[in-house]
Amino acid sequence: MKPPDPAAILDENAPMMPGSQTESAAVTQPEVRLAFLVKFYKEKEHADSFLQDGLLYARRLKSFREEEDPQRGDRDEGAVLQAASQVYVLQDDGRKLPIKAVAPLRSTYPILDDLNIFCMTHFTSSAFYRGPTRAHLDEVLSQVDDSLPECQKMGEHAVVIVDPARFRERIDDASRRCGYAVMDAAVTYYDTYPEDAVVQLVGPPLRSDVQWRHAYLKHRRYEKQREYRLAFQTHKSGDDPIRLKVGSLQDIGFYVTASKLADRSKWVLASRS
Repeated sequence: MKPPDPAAILDENAPMMPGSQTESAAVTQPEVRLAFLVKFYKEKEHADSFLQDGLLYARRLKSFREEEDPQRGDRDEGAVLQAASQVYVLQDDGRKLPIKAVAPLRSTYPILDDLNIFCMTHFTSSAFYRGPTRAHLDEVLSQVDDSLPECQKMGEHAVVIVDPARFRERIDDASRRCGYAVMDAAVTYYDTYPEDAVVQLVGPPLRSDVQWRHAYLKHRRYEKQREYRLAFQTHKSGDDPIRLKVGSLQDIGFYVTASKLADRSKWVLASRS
């Protein structure tokens, strides 16, 4: 199998992470971050379906509000939260009459609830590079050390995607074939729901990036999950999930038990001339 670009070694059959390049090659290579995505599964067969067939199972966003699994459930998922200080009645003379609320006002909207969500975990270096160094890799593996105990609660079977850009291309192709709109981003974690995110999701249609921003906000108690999220708009209401096949991911990913992700002896940089 031809190694993907970029990639990582966790065993002798895994793809390789690009190593340092020659000075002449570095001039023509774009600067990128060292990054990979991980999907954790409780069942090995589900991990195999994702890796071998590229099967994405994406649930409706609203379903996570009723999820009993504490790692996956969130009663505020997709909700717009207004603090008590932000809630008021506008008087005819323009004055704002505060409402004495004892808890944030939670508002949910079909435009968000009907999104289908596929969640992964992302690890990425803060610095850009043309040829990654051990320092880049150590930084990313430190993130793994920090998050793995929490992520393992979602499952011990992991599929690592070592080329996020090519993965997203396949998502786009499959989404177009199905007539879906899709957006991806890392989740932003908050201590207090950001005031600038409190917007009215009614009336004239907002830009999709404004509408969907609320699907990427979660409380900081979930921060260890380091969530990267794909949101699909199928243009259909309902409760049903979607099953999107993007094709085999074995050229850009591999399976590993989650406990091995943090084993530094399993990670090496492959040199390139």
